[in-house]
Amino acid sequence: MSFEETNNDIEPSQDYSAQKKINKPLFFILGFLVLLILGAAIGYWVYHQNVSELQATSPGSTFAPMLLTDIPQPEQEPVKVENPVDFDALKAINPDVHAWLTVPGTYIDYPVCQDLEDEAFYLDHDMERNFYSPGTLYTERMNSRTFNDPVTLIYGHAGYPDIMFTTLHYFNDKEFFDSHEFFVIYIPGHILTYRVISAYVYDNRHILNTNGLFLDKKILEEYYTYVANPDSMSRNVREGVTLTKDDRIVQLSTCMENLLLTSNRYIVTGLLVDDQLTY
Repeated sequence: MSFEETNNDIEPSQDYSAQKKINKPLFFILGFLVLLILGAAIGYWVYHQNVSELQATSPGSTFAPMLLTDIPQPEQEPVKVENPVDFDALKAINPDVHAWLTVPGTYIDYPVCQDLEDEAFYLDHDMERNFYSPGTLYTERMNSRTFNDPVTLIYGHAGYPDIMFTTLHYFNDKEFFDSHEFFVIYIPGHILTYRVISAYVYDNRHILNTNGLFLDKKILEEYYTYVANPDSMSRNVREGVTLTKDDRIVQLSTCMENLLLTSNRYIVTGLLVDDQLTY
């Protein structure tokens, strides 16, 4: 065998070995990529299977991330304003002071008292509990001091020049009634705004007693119907107003200026329309 022949026999073997060294890493890389793609495909399939099962077990629901609006939001603190009445100072003078009444357009701008023992005490006593013929505005103890009752009565004298409830009779004038729609009651922690819905002459019946303190809802509804449309010959009413059993009213009650009608009462009724919290 010649040298050339021997050399020719070796060369093919060397080429084959080199080719194996080149193809082996490529084979492993391709195999890894195939496995990676296959694994991703299997994972994707499993994910959608789980989603389908979840939707199947929750009819009508949708598989979606929780939105920000779905997260319970903390309750906001109610807005409070400053109460212009210093009840601490007033109660230091007299603990019976529990409210302050202001009626725009009149001279009515007074504290309201309530004696827990003598209903008639403030008929002839001032806020400092001194004897005083014109008296003081007051509520009776059968009414709460928080004005949460369906009907609250505030009493005051008339017949004294421009003091107490004398100027309440301004509401007998239709022009004044039409142009003065609100009055305000201040109590600790609240400013209560009332819309004047009617003003009329009434008889001398005690409203709370004769109506059983309005514990019977039917009696309350009947009274509300009357208040919104009284049958008095001397009256002014706010048109289109209706009251429901959930409404709260305050009635300002005073005597008549006409001495021939001393057994009658003059009543201005306000419907609670706003309750502003105060500090």
